[in-house]
Amino acid sequence: MTSKSRRIILTTVLCILAVTVIGFIVNYIALQDVAKIEKQMFKYDIEFFWVGDLTPGISGLGKRLNRAEAGSLSEYNMPAENMQGYPAVVELMPDGRTKYKIINNDCLIVIYKAELTSSDLNVLYKCAIRNGIPVLVIGQRSSLAVAQKLGVSIPEDSGSFYYGAVGYKADPVNTDQIMLFDLCKEILRFTIRTFGYSISG
Repeated sequence: MTSKSRRIILTTVLCILAVTVIGFIVNYIALQDVAKIEKQMFKYDIEFFWVGDLTPGISGLGKRLNRAEAGSLSEYNMPAENMQGYPAVVELMPDGRTKYKIINNDCLIVIYKAELTSSDLNVLYKCAIRNGIPVLVIGQRSSLAVAQKLGVSIPEDSGSFYYGAVGYKADPVNTDQIMLFDLCKEILRFTIRTFGYSISG
């Protein structure tokens, strides 16, 4: 191996290491930003029903984060039912009876990297149309499927979609973020602003 070849290999390795270190630093800073925004969210009464993968950093929301898997959406894990004029989730009791968990705070359904079935779409329809729960969808295929189910038209290349009481919007959040933590920040900021709260940072 010539000295020129060794220099090229060494330069390549050093560049890869530098990019990796920079990536770790940027992600660390972004994660700290996410934690600050999550702390702000605890001042507000916002609850999530999250379908699909979690974006990195979002798990800090604790009990405000209700998880559901694509392919299994129902009145037992989504606010698809109605009780006393409020959206509600059906809860099975150990004795086989059911009760209702009433949702009387701000609530957002987030779909992220999820392959939705026709049954899932029917449940989302009940949540959004009958109960007025806003929906934020991240991902092109899911965005188109949910928009079509809710009876609205969005561009086929839309990477995200929002449907709420005041209407709908294609690409409400930037899905082309380089770092996933930045996407998490986008979702949290969008949520806070959607419900009319102020956000700092």
